[in-house]
Amino acid sequence: MGALLLVCVGGGGFWAGQAAVGTTPYAGDVPSANLTAIATRQSVGRALTLAVTAEQPKVPLTANMLTGVVTRSTGTVNAKQGSILYAVAGIPVRAVQGNEPFYRDLATGASGQDVAQLRGALVAMGYLTIVGDDFDTSTYYAVRAWQRDLGVEETGTVRLGELVAVPRLPAALLVDTKTAAPGNVLAGGEPLVSGARGAPRFTLVVAEEQARLIPKSATITMKYAGQRWRARIQRTEQTDAGDTTIVLTSLSGGPVCRSQCQLVPAGDKTSILAKVTIVPRTTGPGVPVASISTAPDGTTTVQVVDHAGRTTPTPVKVLASQDGVAVVDGLSDGDNVLVFGATTSEARQNPAQESE
Repeated sequence: MGALLLVCVGGGGFWAGQAAVGTTPYAGDVPSANLTAIATRQSVGRALTLAVTAEQPKVPLTANMLTGVVTRSTGTVNAKQGSILYAVAGIPVRAVQGNEPFYRDLATGASGQDVAQLRGALVAMGYLTIVGDDFDTSTYYAVRAWQRDLGVEETGTVRLGELVAVPRLPAALLVDTKTAAPGNVLAGGEPLVSGARGAPRFTLVVAEEQARLIPKSATITMKYAGQRWRARIQRTEQTDAGDTTIVLTSLSGGPVCRSQCQLVPAGDKTSILAKVTIVPRTTGPGVPVASISTAPDGTTTVQVVDHAGRTTPTPVKVLASQDGVAVVDGLSDGDNVLVFGATTSEARQNPAQESE
């Protein structure tokens, strides 16, 4: 942000200087009645960098139905159709979109919703071209091609336990890596895979001093997994420790992650760096806050000084202010305004500074 030019007029002489950090100190104080400032192009804004916590509740999706030694485990995975979650005795367990749990072996001649879910995954992965609910010859060869790419035996059938139905894909899924650690032996029935339940909760937890700095109108911007999310404050809650929890929502009122909530890992607390904009960046004619008068009805004016020293009350609208500088509407760059209630040295303690 540029410097404000302060000018002292009246008496028997003329003096001028710039209000900027690091300039030579003034020789003495000049009464504020004779102090003016020239409106110059300024930018003001203020932001904090804080950590937002995203928490996604989880729910078990299915129990493991394979027996043997765990040979692979993924932990948290952003799963899509056919993604491998873990493997038992070399047999990969894969995610398939669907609401109906897989409850049987799938082979030629089978039909039903579980077959439709399998065929939908095969179409999504490019192994099949037409969806349907019959396990026909084309489905048999599509399954064999999938098995070939996975590096497993090409049987053309899908054993119970090889597929996990997930209501929506892609989705962030969580595999219990403690139970399904490579080398562990599974007997079947273990609840290994969990998915999201409901929308993630996004919060800021700040100390009382920080909470006072953040207005209700603040906007919060964060980047996660290649996405950019903007949020606003929905409400605040007090913790037992005396801190403030700020609950966030999207600008439109829905989940902060909008349609990308599947990216937030289920069951985890994910920390995301965010920019909290306290004062939005605003650019325009800038004058000292001390030059602005506020009437009982809330209207604001400044006294514009002409070349002859005459003053004219001029209505202005304060667009933003920071560190003693206000960006206003109603003035032009170069206008000279009267500054009230400060000596020149006091004015120098409130230089125009840019912060964001």
